[in-house]
Amino acid sequence: MLGYYYYASKIRPYLTEPQRASYTLLGLTTLVLLLFGLFIFFMTRATLEARQELIEGRSYESALAEKITSLGQAKQNIAAVLPQLNKLEVEVPTNEAQPQLVGELYADAAFAGVTLTHISFPKGREDTGPSLRFNLNALGNYTAAQRFLSQLEDGRLLTFERIQVTGRGSENLWDINVVGRSLNLR
Repeated sequence: MLGYYYYASKIRPYLTEPQRASYTLLGLTTLVLLLFGLFIFFMTRATLEARQELIEGRSYESALAEKITSLGQAKQNIAAVLPQLNKLEVEVPTNEAQPQLVGELYADAAFAGVTLTHISFPKGREDTGPSLRFNLNALGNYTAAQRFLSQLEDGRLLTFERIQVTGRGSENLWDINVVGRSLNLR
């Protein structure tokens, strides 16, 4: 009842006069358009933000799929390289005396003028004591080979299981192959 009274007493008199009615209708139309315009603006803005988040989600999903694929490939690559890594683990010095011996062998080679081409530390059943077994190959001229072999014995206790010196014909180079044990590392 109150709504009808308000309509009959306040709004209807404006609608009976044509000039006042047009201003009233214009005001009400503007108000409705403003409210719907704001509603449409906020709805459009929310729709565009949701669309942008959807696009970002798709790009994130594709990047994540690429990373998952690359992780799968890395797993396969590691599985393929694992035997080589295990072999490398055998060759890499694990005894604290090995790096010291390697350093000394390279220093002796540099002093004598030969080039070390290979050093390895084979593991065997008799490696139970304080000795360290090693194999090395070096390359140099005859006098440098003599200096290198004498330098190996100087200042440390080494036992040689095998020493093989082979000439390379006209190049005046000698291959030196030494298998031995270092008994005292200082």
